[in-house]
Amino acid sequence: MSKNVVCAVIEKFDNNKTKHLLVRVKKDFGKYTGFLQPVGGHIEDGESEKDALAREIFEELGVKCEVEEKIATTPLDVAGEVAHWYKCKLETYAFQVDSNEISSFEWLTLEQIKNEDKVWPATKNFFTHVLRAHEVR
Repeated sequence: MSKNVVCAVIEKFDNNKTKHLLVRVKKDFGKYTGFLQPVGGHIEDGESEKDALAREIFEELGVKCEVEEKIATTPLDVAGEVAHWYKCKLETYAFQVDSNEISSFEWLTLEQIKNEDKVWPATKNFFTHVLRAHEVR
């Protein structure tokens, strides 16, 4: 049985470029510890995907959001986990980051994500292949 994870695609336009929010979590993920990934997490019993993602964004960044369209469902790097990717619009970028969970965050262009060594492979695949394909539809 697979575990369902929700992932936020959060964008902002900065210096004439679209940038995407990725975070470094403090949890020990073995060789992927400290790698960049989207804001998100596991769906709790009785939660919808959208409700889970709004909760995770609020818990991790301290901001409310509107969970918009679902972009894709993809496999993750952890065996048996699948990610449900949603475009999200934040109420504000004035984050109150949960420092118990998140060590830092970065705004990166698709090119920077592609070239950054410390991005989870499934995250890099989503942003460099799946999201690009979705945007050109």
